[in-house]
Amino acid sequence: MKKRIIVSSILILTLLLALAACEIGPTRKQTKDPKDPLASEEPTEAADGDKGGDKGGDNAEDDVPAIMSVYLDFSNGNPSGSIRSQSDLYYFDKPEEDWIIEMLSDVSGLDFSAEIIRGDDGGIIVDWSESSSLIAGIGGREQKRGFVFDDDDAMRWFMMDSMWRTVAKRYSAEDVFYTMGGGKELAFASLSPVDVFPSHIPYMGSPFYFGHDGEAGDDGLSFSYFDGWEFIFESGVGAWHTTVVIESDGSFYGYFTDTDMGDDGEDYPYGTQYVCNFAGKFAPPVKIDELEYSMKCISLTQEGVVDEERIIDGVRVITSVPYGFDDADEFRLYLPGKKVSELPEQFTDWVHYSLTGDKITFIGLYNVAGEFGFSSSYYEIGNTAPKKS
Repeated sequence: MKKRIIVSSILILTLLLALAACEIGPTRKQTKDPKDPLASEEPTEAADGDKGGDKGGDNAEDDVPAIMSVYLDFSNGNPSGSIRSQSDLYYFDKPEEDWIIEMLSDVSGLDFSAEIIRGDDGGIIVDWSESSSLIAGIGGREQKRGFVFDDDDAMRWFMMDSMWRTVAKRYSAEDVFYTMGGGKELAFASLSPVDVFPSHIPYMGSPFYFGHDGEAGDDGLSFSYFDGWEFIFESGVGAWHTTVVIESDGSFYGYFTDTDMGDDGEDYPYGTQYVCNFAGKFAPPVKIDELEYSMKCISLTQEGVVDEERIIDGVRVITSVPYGFDDADEFRLYLPGKKVSELPEQFTDWVHYSLTGDKITFIGLYNVAGEFGFSSSYYEIGNTAPKKS
């Protein structure tokens, strides 16, 4: 009897060990621990859904990193100041706007806390947190090597320039507006040379503000105000436009171009182009109100003879007139913040494509007699001003 019990026990034990062995194989293969030297090297269905990165998540895209670049702008009012870029990988586990703030903060050791808001019109609003270093100041914060600032002014210009350049490049934005504390106007108790940044006027970079400090004439505006701006006359459709740059002494230069590819011939198979290079000078601006000035065009010349033709590389080039400067005499200047409702309809009809609200965000130039309106852009962000011929 005892012999039968012993034999039966041995048989049962053997069966249990065999069943256990069957369970161990597939379990190890399915759990696949890369740190376990006994783990199977063969991929399983369970492992296939967990590829691609250090971070987990239901969405596989969360695991695929992208490149994020931030720009560290040490200009501090100097147009030739140092600007460095730094790139790193970021994941899609949170909004990229948060990554921008985090990277700028980590690299510099400063608190860049803010909300970055992308508008439907392509503009960017950066609403700075009141706890950020920009608003709160350096205080007792330990400064990071390579980012040591002599005072709050230098630190604040660095932060504003770096944020502006980073988001402008990241989103190809022409306009970046600054606010603070939930939409309030960004203002400091003391910041030289400018301590208030109206929410409806785009930030221009410290070299712009330093370059225009104390240069206004008796009527509050000098021609150096236009440094970095180009004026554009166009309909918003078609291949024609006139571009003008005003220099610090009131002189200006520009060009008009229009192309008609359908107007071709045997000697000019690539169509016809109308061009005009011109130059002149304005008298000093006279103040009308805080956001409007009047100035006279006191000289205007152009290259070539009107309607003169020549063939260049298979294109018929015809000398035209400086379109937009027809009957040039009095011009009106409208500064950012001017209400659209206070502008001539003839002006707004031309610049309608640049209007994004109830106030203009650019410098407007209006040929009163010709009834032609120019919008403008600040070309140091990425556009290119016309070159002198």
